[in-house]
Amino acid sequence: MTAYFTLQELKDFMGFSARDLKTAGVQFTDDDYLNLILAYEPRIAQMVHRFCGVPSFIPTLISELKNGRGASDDDTPRSDFLESDTSFYLRNLYLTDATHDPIIVQEDVDTTGAETWTTRTLRTTIVGGDYRVITDNELTEVKFHTNIPLKGYANVKFTYYTGYALTSPQFQDIKFQVMRAFKNFIMMKKKVQEATTIRNFGVRDYSTMFEPFDESSILSQSEKDALERYRRYPLDGPMFW
Repeated sequence: MTAYFTLQELKDFMGFSARDLKTAGVQFTDDDYLNLILAYEPRIAQMVHRFCGVPSFIPTLISELKNGRGASDDDTPRSDFLESDTSFYLRNLYLTDATHDPIIVQEDVDTTGAETWTTRTLRTTIVGGDYRVITDNELTEVKFHTNIPLKGYANVKFTYYTGYALTSPQFQDIKFQVMRAFKNFIMMKKKVQEATTIRNFGVRDYSTMFEPFDESSILSQSEKDALERYRRYPLDGPMFW
């Protein structure tokens, strides 16, 4: 996974260099500093992802399975398609731009035999296709107008990129919050390091420098408030089935 930031970006942001950190009493090198980022940046990023309810904000290819509903209107002499039968909402952010391919929609047309995935066609200015993609306020709907998926379980597959483009304002904002959280982690490490140094020199009152730490010490309320606008909330009902 691509990291949210580089060693130099963290140095520029925090003002700390390898000389300010130690491990086992030995001063860090730049390689030690980089290895610390490589080890803990994914874990801190995962705190952000978990809080926001997303797989990642870095462009990531994912697949999402949904249930085909068929023609579910049983109140007429012949079954008709309801609006809800033709609409499928993506659970995650949908990313498509010049560097990321558009969504691929497939249907397993044999729901009882061996899997037979058939790729459906996007409606464009050239072909009528089977469906169109509509995104409004970061909620994306795949709307079928022909070859509407049959009733079945996990028989409709959506493969697409989620996240934000790396140059987008949203990604830059999220990147900044991840760096803030990583800064909190470094400051926590620095505090323990300095307390240990004081203890080794025999200073009597150092106990207040040792405090219990939990996730809120790294992903604080300040970062959570800034990330609130990027949270994806699960909704009750069949909207995302």
